[in-house]
Amino acid sequence: MAGAERKAGRLNMPSGFDDEIHNLLTEWGNWARTDSLLNKPKHALYRMMSRIIDDERPPSVDDMNDKTLVIERAVARLKTEKDKRLLTLIKRYYLSRWDYIQLSARFKLSEQRIKEMHARALRLVRVNIILVNENF
Repeated sequence: MAGAERKAGRLNMPSGFDDEIHNLLTEWGNWARTDSLLNKPKHALYRMMSRIIDDERPPSVDDMNDKTLVIERAVARLKTEKDKRLLTLIKRYYLSRWDYIQLSARFKLSEQRIKEMHARALRLVRVNIILVNENF
């Protein structure tokens, strides 16, 4: 049911919603919940990260761990944003698998406002991935 709600909710996302970063963070959330991806260096997470940072090297387990650290650091940089709720939103949505209804109740905001915050957080994560990768 939650998966169906997510797919249905994606139909009316605000402009600027970054599907590539959304997919990357979905894979990051999956990786964070299981060790099984450590044995799959050709996993979608690696391929998506490579597209963002233009890295064409063959994947390895160490690369996979490095890419995940880049994502984690990029997400952690959301702590420095003026709106501190962005980090909580990303963690709840991707790590805890909360849907927009749960986030709406948590933040006491409309679902549309949550979707707008989500889109903004994704844009910031994209920028942070590039910044973190340059300094990694």
